[in-house]
Amino acid sequence: AFIYIVTAIFYRSKYPFNDIRAAKSRAAGALRNLASNKLSMHRLISFERGKIIDALINAVTNNMNDEKICCRGAGALKNFISKNSAEEMAEYEGLFQTLATLVCECKYAYARKAASEALNGLATHLKYPSPSHKVLLKFLTTSSKMIEDTDDYDLLLTELFLLQSATVENRLQMAKDKLILESISSLAYSNISKARANAARILCMLASKKENLEALGHCRAVLSAASSIFQLKGVEHEEMQAKMLDFISTLATNEGNMRSLASHNGLLESMHSFARSSSESTNVEERVKTVRSLIRLFRMDLIRKQSHMIASSSGVHA
Repeated sequence: AFIYIVTAIFYRSKYPFNDIRAAKSRAAGALRNLASNKLSMHRLISFERGKIIDALINAVTNNMNDEKICCRGAGALKNFISKNSAEEMAEYEGLFQTLATLVCECKYAYARKAASEALNGLATHLKYPSPSHKVLLKFLTTSSKMIEDTDDYDLLLTELFLLQSATVENRLQMAKDKLILESISSLAYSNISKARANAARILCMLASKKENLEALGHCRAVLSAASSIFQLKGVEHEEMQAKMLDFISTLATNEGNMRSLASHNGLLESMHSFARSSSESTNVEERVKTVRSLIRLFRMDLIRKQSHMIASSSGVHA
């Protein structure tokens, strides 16, 4: 009976404005507490085909300026997400976007934190080949483009991608999707230094699987992101740049990548600049690795240019 009362409060609109807001706030608080109980959680989630979760999403979305409704509703959504419920929760339309909007636009710190933790929970528990895994990856690739002020959200996005990259099966699926690689690469240009470092780390994790090397080595967005990282100035960037050097060196172990690496506009030049400008604190081994990688790529680039010249010359004489 209590569940029916709570749901009725969310959907009823005949009460005076202030009364209904207060009722919604109390209902959201009650659900936040009930969702903490594993025994009642699944009953609440599945109640009347998701009526409670839909009501929570609508209440939060339509009351961003009401601190109690917003914070209690966000807390309830966070508590509803667990290892055993993430799959079911991910099926609710609007959940991901509501959480992202809370993180980026809500003025209440508690609600932002709860929404961030909810997204982290979803990214942790949704793994390939679960049915909702594709839904999560699609959200990660599109959400940054849908939200205008993305600086703070960039960091959260990289953290969510990192959580996904922690699972080997996820890495294989992520590298297969060009849009995912482009989305990760775009984070290398973030104004947030930690987000840039996370993007470099994600690419390195994807490259840890040999099956992913060709897809990474032929993605122009990925190579452009690496080039942009090499161009950053300052000792504080050298650790991240060293990771990118390892990344390019790993890609170069795949012969099928040599042409795309050697011919990518600006990549060789930015690597060379990094090698020359590295501080004295840079590990000697990293310098040697840089030189070896450059030599291999320059040779490939030279062969490519010579082949092009021969082909052009043959065409002229013909």
